[in-house]
Amino acid sequence: MMHYRCDDVPVWQAWCRYQRELSALHKVAQAFAEPLDADPVYGASVYGQILVGVAPRHFDDRADRALWSESGYAGVRVPRRYVPKGQLKAGTQLRERFPGGRPAVDIDRARLAPLWEALGVDIQAVAKAGAIFFGYDGQFYFTTLMRAPNATVIGEHEFTQALQLSQSTSPSR
Repeated sequence: MMHYRCDDVPVWQAWCRYQRELSALHKVAQAFAEPLDADPVYGASVYGQILVGVAPRHFDDRADRALWSESGYAGVRVPRRYVPKGQLKAGTQLRERFPGGRPAVDIDRARLAPLWEALGVDIQAVAKAGAIFFGYDGQFYFTTLMRAPNATVIGEHEFTQALQLSQSTSPSR
């Protein structure tokens, strides 16, 4: 595993753009989930982060539990297609919020592709090789098995130290 640091301005700008997209995604997802008394559930990879769905809170005590499917990935539930007769209107209203089984939100993902492009790294190769990545103090750090032409190879100690410092100030991924 190779450890890298990159302080190129376009790379840092791409990381900051991703962080803004992530913040917007979380804000929209929370606003969608809160009226449903649910928590947003995300999936993350080297491609970015995506809103997978919602996990209703206190499910066993909910009056509307007959409207929701069985629990899936990370507690995600979607509206049932068929609901008890007395809850047809509520079931229809809930399904309207999930066209195609996904939350109806304006922003459903934050993309990392511009970051990998700025680094001059093939995202498909990153996905296959795997990577740990974060931004800290104007620099972008990552590990991967592949070569990164626009980044500087660093030692594991420097990488670990930067990771610890970034985690002590704020979560960055």
